[in-house]
Amino acid sequence: MLGLASLVLLLATGVAFAATFGVSSTTLTTSTGTTSVAPTTCTLSAADADSYVDGTNLISNFGAATNLDIGTSLFGNRRTFVQLNLGSCAIPADSLIMTASLKLFMFAAPTASRTYEARLVSASWAETGITWTNQPAVSGSTTSSVTTGTTANVTLAWTVTADVQAFVDGTANNGWRISDQTENSVTAVTGQFRSAEFGTAAQRPILAITYYP
Repeated sequence: MLGLASLVLLLATGVAFAATFGVSSTTLTTSTGTTSVAPTTCTLSAADADSYVDGTNLISNFGAATNLDIGTSLFGNRRTFVQLNLGSCAIPADSLIMTASLKLFMFAAPTASRTYEARLVSASWAETGITWTNQPAVSGSTTSSVTTGTTANVTLAWTVTADVQAFVDGTANNGWRISDQTENSVTAVTGQFRSAEFGTAAQRPILAITYYP
């Protein structure tokens, strides 16, 4: 079965091929319309690897913690790393990712609203080994950002559609880093999220994906 992306390519190729025989776009009939094929949904409900790193504890690892911290402070920032493996979704290689959302449950809100940004991680890392000192580099551009507000026990969601499409197309999936947009703040402010180690499954990290075919 052809995916939506393949069908669009096939149609464009057909029009170009017809032109070589003197058939113009005005004489070639094409049609468009909504598809009756429903997109597939896959939800990954726990991270394969997640941890946070702390600028005040340079060589400490928090991979076994039930919380993920994101904070800004003049004395040291905190950043969260999350990776979810797409393997169990079995997304076909030619699929078109319609939506992808990374969701984290914030059980402790910062005392002042902050902007948290997600960036692609550029190299592999280990949940039980990552520290502030050896944390991997990230993309120079932000994938998505959200405003936290100051209400606890809410889910924040980052749109990561383009990143997941890149993973399906063959780019290495090293996950994301979530950090405060403005680090090194004079006033220390931290938000806390549930990790994959937390006992309540519904509050663990989630990656929700819809795709064709």
